[in-house]
Amino acid sequence: EDYNEDGVIDDRDDHPIAINHPAMSFGFSFSGDWKGIDLSFTLQGTAMNSKMLDGNFIGNFSSTGSGFQEFVDRWHRADEFSTDNGPSDGSAWVAGTYPSTYAGNGRDFITQKSQFWLIRSDYLRLKTLELGYTLPTKITKKAGLDNVRVFANGYNLFTLTKMKLQDPEQSASYPLNKSFNFGINLTF
Repeated sequence: EDYNEDGVIDDRDDHPIAINHPAMSFGFSFSGDWKGIDLSFTLQGTAMNSKMLDGNFIGNFSSTGSGFQEFVDRWHRADEFSTDNGPSDGSAWVAGTYPSTYAGNGRDFITQKSQFWLIRSDYLRLKTLELGYTLPTKITKKAGLDNVRVFANGYNLFTLTKMKLQDPEQSASYPLNKSFNFGINLTF
């Protein structure tokens, strides 16, 4: 975009396009029990948030690196093994959503910040969930125990977001780990 309206699109047209941190962060916790069954969970999220995919993420656009499946829809040559740059031997360009992943050729534009790489990163995440059951004391006393509680919990169980290529909470492109635990608490 010729932002400064001088008739040339160059570095002088760079301008702020978004705030790269959430305008609102929120969380909600709940804990309750009924007849020996207990449940607790925590929801967290952000609103009014955008994220610029970072250089490490975009830097995977090369023929020597790994990329995400989403980038199969990229600009590429009809004959990807052709060494000629002309359309005469079937090496014409085939259009795609993402830039070409061929190395070299002065392709620094791929890592330039632009609205193309700006993604809405609002999210709502079930951060923790725990479900437990405490055995009645009339049963535990017979076994010589004061209290027995069995439980299962999980962390980062699901995230609702429009941001599919990267975790909206992180600044790198690492996947978010989920974890599940099971246990027994015994009190003597």
